[in-house]
Amino acid sequence: LTAARVLTFDAAVSRTALSHLAAVMGEALRALLLVQKDDLAVVPLPTDWARGLAVVERSVQGLGVAEVLDERRVARTFDWVHAILTACPCDVGCASCTPAWQVATGDLDKPAVVRLLTGTG
Repeated sequence: LTAARVLTFDAAVSRTALSHLAAVMGEALRALLLVQKDDLAVVPLPTDWARGLAVVERSVQGLGVAEVLDERRVARTFDWVHAILTACPCDVGCASCTPAWQVATGDLDKPAVVRLLTGTG
């Protein structure tokens, strides 16, 4: 068994924006919670099911991340993601503001992620 926390958005979100947000959020969340890459994953939900992300604990019975990931911690993580993306001068996402593996997929939409996090899109 494992644990997960689902985060949904009211606004319409493209698959590309969710994928980009999930990648950057995963890195930020691991840094904030001081956990390893193998401990948790942030994955985009299928857009035909829900507009959102799932934070999934990868260890058996979890580490307790799902339980402590309250609204305040989610907001703090989103603040970090916003700061990371807006501090970078690139247009759509690059290896300086987005994990290199995500850049390699081509699923980049930094402007849509920033709009989503600021509530303007």
